[in-house]
Amino acid sequence: MHTILITSVGSGIGQAIVDSLLLYDSNLRLLGADMSPWAAGLYAADRAFLVPPCDDPAYISVLLDICKREKVDLLYPGNDWELAVLAQNREHFFDSGTQVVVGTLAAVEVVRNKRKSYEFFSGMGLPFVKTMTLAEFSTADMRWPVIVKPLGGSGSVGTEVIFARDQAEKYQSSNGNYIFQEYLVPVALGCSREELTREQLMPGGILRQEQEVSVQFLVSKTGVIIDNYISINTLKQGVPVHITPYIDQEVEEVCTRMVQALVDMGLRGPINLQGRITEDGPVFYELNHRFTGITAVRARMGFNECAAIYEDFCLSLPLAEVKAKLKTNYELLCSRFWTDMLVPRKRYEELGSKKTISRG
Repeated sequence: MHTILITSVGSGIGQAIVDSLLLYDSNLRLLGADMSPWAAGLYAADRAFLVPPCDDPAYISVLLDICKREKVDLLYPGNDWELAVLAQNREHFFDSGTQVVVGTLAAVEVVRNKRKSYEFFSGMGLPFVKTMTLAEFSTADMRWPVIVKPLGGSGSVGTEVIFARDQAEKYQSSNGNYIFQEYLVPVALGCSREELTREQLMPGGILRQEQEVSVQFLVSKTGVIIDNYISINTLKQGVPVHITPYIDQEVEEVCTRMVQALVDMGLRGPINLQGRITEDGPVFYELNHRFTGITAVRARMGFNECAAIYEDFCLSLPLAEVKAKLKTNYELLCSRFWTDMLVPRKRYEELGSKKTISRG
C-alpha cells in the first residue's frame, strides 16, 4: 500500500485531490496536512497533521519529518503558495524517498508571476495577454478596459476592471504587487470592446467571470505530456460553478506548444491554463502549476488526473495505461454547490491539542 500526503487539505484544491484519490482507490493510505484544525480535508484522511504555514522556516523540516516517519511515497501540493518552497526543496524529499508533484523552481517562477508568463510566451509568439507592471502601464498603449490583478494572486481575489488610467492611482502604493492586463472579450459575449461598461463587467462590484476556457494538462515525471482536458467555465468570485467539457483542436494545439515550453524548463505534473476565445482566437491570461478546485469534477467525468499522476510517479506504469484513467465523458455537465462536513467536537479538539489524529 502506498502512502500519499496532501498538503493544504482545507483548500478546495486539497479537498479535490483527496476526493479524486478516494474515487480511484479507497485502499490508498491518505495523509492530510494543514495549518488549521478547521480544514475539512483533515477529517477525510487516514491520518492528519497540523503544520506551520509554508512561509514559516520550520515548514519544510516538519513536512520532511512527516514524510520520513510515515514513509510517504508521494506528496501533492494543495495550493499555490507552497509551490516555490516545495520546488526549491524537492531534492530533499526525493532523497528521503518521497516524490513531489512539482517541477523546477524556474518553471514555478514563470507560472506564478503573470508578468514573467507574458514575457516568456510573447517572446515565442504564443498567445498570452498583454501584461504590464504599474510603471509600464502608466505609459503603455493598452486597449481598454484593463483588468488589475495581484502579481502572483489566486482566483479573483483583489481583481477589478478599470476603464481609465486615473482609476489606477490607488495602486501607486502597492510596491509593484499588481499587474495590468488587457481585458479579454470573449466572442460569445456578443459585443465589441468599445461597448463594454463597468456595470456589465463588475455588477455589484463583483467581477463577472463567464466563458472562461480552462485547460488542464498532465506531464509525466519524465517530461512527457500525457493528456489534457478542456472546459468552458462560469465562475463566481473565482470559484467555477458551471463546467462544460468540450473539444477544441485549436485550443489544444496552442496549449500543447505553451506547455511544452514549460516542460523544457522542468515542469512536471499538472498545469492549468486559463483564457478566453476572442476575435483573435484563444488567448490566455493565467497559469497554475497545480491541480484545481474542479479536479474532483473532472475525475467524476472520467478524467482522474490525480490517479494518473499516482500511476506514473509511483507505479511507473506505461503511459498508455495511465491515459486509461483520462477518458472524459462529454455527455456530462456540472453545476456545483457548497456542501458541508460535520466533525465531532472531540476530534477537532484532539487535533488542536495533539497536532495529529488518525481515522477512527
